[in-house]
Amino acid sequence: MRFQISSVMDAIEQRLTTDLTGAQAVVDIGQVVRFVDLDGGRPVNLVRVGMVLDALSRYLVDEGALLYGVCARELLSEAALTSKERMVLGRWTDEGMIEVTPDDGERALELADLTGLPLITLADPPQEAAARFGWLADGAGVRVLRLVARGGVAALVPADSVETSEDAAQRVIAAAKVPSAELTDGTAELPLPAEVLTGRAAARMSHTRVGRGRF
Repeated sequence: MRFQISSVMDAIEQRLTTDLTGAQAVVDIGQVVRFVDLDGGRPVNLVRVGMVLDALSRYLVDEGALLYGVCARELLSEAALTSKERMVLGRWTDEGMIEVTPDDGERALELADLTGLPLITLADPPQEAAARFGWLADGAGVRVLRLVARGGVAALVPADSVETSEDAAQRVIAAAKVPSAELTDGTAELPLPAEVLTGRAAARMSHTRVGRGRF
């Protein structure tokens, strides 16, 4: 699929928020942009935030689902990002679209605890976090959503669900795939199935959480 980089970034930033009353999930952006298995591309890629938004919309069956992103300050000067990506990340920061923290701490987990919003993560939270956040020790249910990748497509599954198995993940991916599309003004080839970024309707998933602040 071919997309113009600036158009993709513009579409992503419309779905970012630091308004906790409108957000429908929390994520550490630093984890996501470094998740190479998501698309098999560059070591650090800001476009992967769009893949997470895409997966969130399918999971919630809500094209306008908003994401609360947390970003460590060191990511703003990450050399592996392109100059344009650093510029975009700086704009998101300056305009309050994402929250910037001093380091890669537990801010996303703290926000999930404070608000009850689902936490999107690549791995189980640290064991020591269970001592601070009782809901982790008691069973996170759908409050922790695992970001998984199969064949370059992102999907979200509850961390303690049987759907974390490879077979279930494959079924999620199969339901999410859409035909390739090319924008008339596109100049860059990006490895993401952007149903949401191109205005496609979300596919219905087995778990649904009604969004409070539809975009």
